[in-house]
Amino acid sequence: MKKLFITLIAFFGLSAAFAQTVPNASFEEWTDATHPVGWNGTFSANIPIAYQGMTFNVVIDYHAANQSTTAHTGEKAVEVSPQTAEALMGGFSVYSINLPGVVQLGQFNTAAFQNIDVSNLSSMNFDIADYTYGGIACNQLPERVTAWVLFSSVQDSLRAAVVATRCYNGQRQVVAEGEYLYAGAITEYTQIEIPVSVKDGMHGIQPDTVNIIFSCGSQSVNPDSRLYIDDVELFTVEVNPGDTTQNEDTTAIFTIDNLPVFSVQPNPATDVLTVVPITGSEYALRLYDMNGKLVRELYGLQNETRLDVSNLNKGVYFLQVKQGSNVKSQKVIIK
Repeated sequence: MKKLFITLIAFFGLSAAFAQTVPNASFEEWTDATHPVGWNGTFSANIPIAYQGMTFNVVIDYHAANQSTTAHTGEKAVEVSPQTAEALMGGFSVYSINLPGVVQLGQFNTAAFQNIDVSNLSSMNFDIADYTYGGIACNQLPERVTAWVLFSSVQDSLRAAVVATRCYNGQRQVVAEGEYLYAGAITEYTQIEIPVSVKDGMHGIQPDTVNIIFSCGSQSVNPDSRLYIDDVELFTVEVNPGDTTQNEDTTAIFTIDNLPVFSVQPNPATDVLTVVPITGSEYALRLYDMNGKLVRELYGLQNETRLDVSNLNKGVYFLQVKQGSNVKSQKVIIK
């Protein structure tokens, strides 16, 4: 059974190296308490696995994503928790297995479980892409992903991955991938970065899908560990077909990277937002609601600007600062 345990961990935890926006990047939208809109941390499966002449049914009722008010910004974040699977024989539980908690933009490929040869585990190579699929449409090459995380770790680690793929001759082909791994606790919200590298022979190739995967737990899994995630950003580089190096023209899917820097105070705000740019260049402000509707717009600004928001509805907005051709967006809360 120990080999079975390791196999299940490999399914969730190992990675070989993850409209153009990250859906619900701030985890403010939920279908219910375990289903963040645009993300997947849920599935149910009853998987028969043969081991030493016996057949076990591995039963999983997997709900790793939970709505949380422990947020970096806004009112909500996602809490990712390890899950438990039961190995049953003859209707009786013979083994309980702790699984890493995973939330991703793609789907879980539970059917691939049935093809695992647990008797020959030592010769097998696992790749997280083998057990997940899909993601969001993306025709630019991911350069990196950032996210704000808080990790309540009990001798455990968090893992994150980015996998960019394309469909080639009817098969999924990995174009670029990246991984982040951290062991130990992160007691305050901290921004992590997942750098993405193009695979050998794939320079100049345009992907069509990208998946972002976060895992609470890796090879060791403690059921008391908790991972909180908020404000995910995906950055890309433009692909020029035929190039053998990455193009330096960097753009972002969710927030543009080549940007002016500014601060917003207070956030959350009640009556007035004060915007302070780092540089003295002229800039413009635009404020959008969660539906993308423009609710405020100011031009020809310099230095500190006070934006009246007293008559706006409470909720989440996106403040955009434009200096020349550079644009920066930040989530703000009106309460």
